[in-house]
Amino acid sequence: MRSKIANHLHNLSLPIISFSLIFSCIKDPEPLLLQTTRPELLPKGTISGFIMDFQGDPVSGVQVVATGGYSGVSHNDGSFIVDELPKGDYLLSFMRYGYLDTTLYIDNLGINADRTLSDNLFLRNSLVNITGKIITPDGKPVPNATVSLIKHPFTAKTDRDGIFTIKRVTPDVNRLLAAHDTEGWGQTTLQLAAGIDLNTTVILYHKRTGTIKGTVFKSDNTPDSGAIVSAAGGAYRDTAKDGRFLLENVPCAIPLSISSEPSRLISDILIPESNPTLEIDLKVLNTLQKRDLTILERQIFTLTDDSVTIFADIRYKNDIASGYNHVSAFLWNITTNDTSFDTCTSVPYLQVKPMSGSTYRFGAITLSGDTLCCMPVSKIEKTLPSKITFEKNSFHPVNVTVKGSDSVMLSWKAIDSGGRPLEYSVLFGGSNTNPPSLYRSDIVDTFLYVRPQEGWVEKSYLWQIEARSSKNSIRSEVNFFTYDSSANINTETLRIF
Repeated sequence: MRSKIANHLHNLSLPIISFSLIFSCIKDPEPLLLQTTRPELLPKGTISGFIMDFQGDPVSGVQVVATGGYSGVSHNDGSFIVDELPKGDYLLSFMRYGYLDTTLYIDNLGINADRTLSDNLFLRNSLVNITGKIITPDGKPVPNATVSLIKHPFTAKTDRDGIFTIKRVTPDVNRLLAAHDTEGWGQTTLQLAAGIDLNTTVILYHKRTGTIKGTVFKSDNTPDSGAIVSAAGGAYRDTAKDGRFLLENVPCAIPLSISSEPSRLISDILIPESNPTLEIDLKVLNTLQKRDLTILERQIFTLTDDSVTIFADIRYKNDIASGYNHVSAFLWNITTNDTSFDTCTSVPYLQVKPMSGSTYRFGAITLSGDTLCCMPVSKIEKTLPSKITFEKNSFHPVNVTVKGSDSVMLSWKAIDSGGRPLEYSVLFGGSNTNPPSLYRSDIVDTFLYVRPQEGWVEKSYLWQIEARSSKNSIRSEVNFFTYDSSANINTETLRIF
């Protein structure tokens, strides 16, 4: 009879199984004690569904993150699944470049429960399409005018009716510049709201112009004869002869970008009206490429005595970073040793105006936690990556040697064998004999900033990183970066205890 009852219960639905567990535990309390003290042994649940845009098309590459760090990514058909979820309530965050971040609350997910969203989740496009018309003061359309945005690498040409379109622009306050080699130039300021397309009209005038001239160099610092140099998105162009170029009738008093392929660029250059002739050297920029992601440094140009603007393009392959390759930029003040992140942004560029006397550096971190680079105000510093594997039951710290008073950025991600991020704690200090108490952090973020403090010896030690998971297999990547060419970092294998 017990065998028949057991077989019958095995075939019943989940609510009956839950009841049978309760009934069984009343008869024998010991298994209940074991289950409640070992939550990692309980069956896990899943949350799944489909993600669409407001046109009804599936959205792939959406990062879906649940409370506790559980995550998934939507596929080409818009489907996603977040699994291995313990019983409880969850807040789901849906993130993708080009769409507004969206959250969804899921309550009372049961043990061994599979929750499918009853309705598709719709993401609203955050990017803006700009259309408009370029005309002369008497209202005539201007064909073949170049239209560009100051903060974005987007340009367009007007058609025979003076009409232009620039698609998929990040919402922001932006300035649009229109220029023509004979009709003059004009500009307008745009307030771009997320997901709301905009139409504008720009009138061209013969305003004050100037000249930009100089030398364009190859990567070996020799003059590059035949290189094409352009300004304002191609509105002004010249082919260099023996490396020398000349751009005439360029608008004064507005910031422009001067470029020449490959990877030669100066951002926010400004011709003063008081001295409308500017001479520059255009050199190949430093780039850092990792996993199909490229950061292109843009040189710094001082706008005023107390203001500097820094730009960086962060691209995935040849396109602006998107999807789950989402990039965040961070910034901190080196002059005052400010250890906080002054700004974070989810758009693939960073603009900074530091106060007088401050020296800033910035870098970029992918959503997965990889640090791509740390960049000072004039060049990308030398990077020293080190991959470290976590193993248990050992007591070997990583020693970090820093020569001088400069800083070290430690960035890593901790994931289990299923690729899910883990919570972890860090113990950092300056002694190789006793575990120190100088630094202790319980964090879920994917980066940590450390610098030598007063009383530290040159050789400091990263003593412990403890990753918490129900999985046996744990791995992590740790990248070390210095900000000073005289700094040196030595690493040993880290085994957590």
